[in-house]
Amino acid sequence: MRDILTVAPPKPCSREFLRLTALPALEDVRPPGLLAESLALVKARWVQDHDYAYACAQLKSIRQDLTVQHVTSPLAVGVYETHARVALEAGDWAEFRQCHAGLLRLWADGADEVVPVSSVRCPGRVE
Repeated sequence: MRDILTVAPPKPCSREFLRLTALPALEDVRPPGLLAESLALVKARWVQDHDYAYACAQLKSIRQDLTVQHVTSPLAVGVYETHARVALEAGDWAEFRQCHAGLLRLWADGADEVVPVSSVRCPGRVE
């Protein structure tokens, strides 16, 4: 009998934000490398079409995956900073405050920003 190789299906870069009521299944949580790719895709789409509903949902989803994995790396700081900037551009002060609180926690834990976030541009800003 031949050996059968079972390969797990690839995890999608984007997924809907769902409010967790229990710990998520391991296969539902994207690893940090994939989350970095997801962040890049959200940034590119934000620059292209400024779809705040999409960007906010995706950034919340990325933040959620980072949180359940206890990731406090520069990637986490980059995600929170990006989400804060996008929320400011959209005038969503409540979401901005959530991101700011998350950043304060990350900075208190010693995380520093080293991930380039220049792909998010503010309207009217001259570069």
